[in-house]
Amino acid sequence: MDKYDFRFDAEVYGRDKKLGHLAKLVINPITRQVTHMVVSEGFIFKRETVLPVAALECLESGETRFALTAAELATYPPFSEIVVQKGAVSLEAAAMPATAQEVQVLPPNYGVTQATQHPIEQEVVRMGIEPEAVVWHGKTAVYSQDGAVGTLSHVITAAGPCQLLELVITRGSLPPRHLVIPADILEKPGEHTIKINATTTEVDNFAEYFVHQSDAPQV
Repeated sequence: MDKYDFRFDAEVYGRDKKLGHLAKLVINPITRQVTHMVVSEGFIFKRETVLPVAALECLESGETRFALTAAELATYPPFSEIVVQKGAVSLEAAAMPATAQEVQVLPPNYGVTQATQHPIEQEVVRMGIEPEAVVWHGKTAVYSQDGAVGTLSHVITAAGPCQLLELVITRGSLPPRHLVIPADILEKPGEHTIKINATTTEVDNFAEYFVHQSDAPQV
């Protein structure tokens, strides 16, 4: 089976030049498909652009290339996240503070006013993608049935429909291990964390990921 290996921070190219690097993946949590890639460019003034995986021209051997030019990149929607008041009907609510003040004026004989703080519920609104979509990045935490096991490093899908097949997580640091998690033990794809139906011990026994099979230690 042909596969796509989406590696976070991998360089992304167009037909005429480098476009940036892979910052995020957009997942349809119902179909479990990767639908879009968020490509980040720039250092001081960063811009993130949402590109459909249907525009991919090549994704193999560490090369990610889209069938578009750098000039065409600007025609695709930007990705942004805005914190707004929950249930707000307009994005002007993004400018609202975390709390609102209600000033209670006491009878004149008190001669004072009292400010009472009321928390306002907030939510994150994402521009450039569908509201129900899930966004994963290279720091997304992965949890087993009994605790944290690492962070997301790669997402491997079937070529074409981009159906989730495997997740590659980074576990530990000295040295880090890259473990392959089958997508069929993944709970419904979550937003801030990824939960899998396996114990930490089972995770530690999963196969390690190697870019080339020849890199794997010989048994």
